[in-house]
Amino acid sequence: MITQCSDNDMVLLEIKMEQETFYAASAYMEYNDAIENCLRKTEKILEFTKGVKIIMAIDSNSRSTK
Repeated sequence: MITQCSDNDMVLLEIKMEQETFYAASAYMEYNDAIENCLRKTEKILEFTKGVKIIMAIDSNSRSTK
């Protein structure tokens, strides 16, 4: 786990398999949290993993009416 890019709502993992290294991120975007906070966290992950393979799974609450 990459702690500097992880918190209660997002986690970033580094996965090493034989000669291959990639990252996996899981994120939950709270419906009542400002979108700027979520984007800032996502950008931090993308900057950290720049140039490396990454899989991101994000629950963005896109259907939330709040």
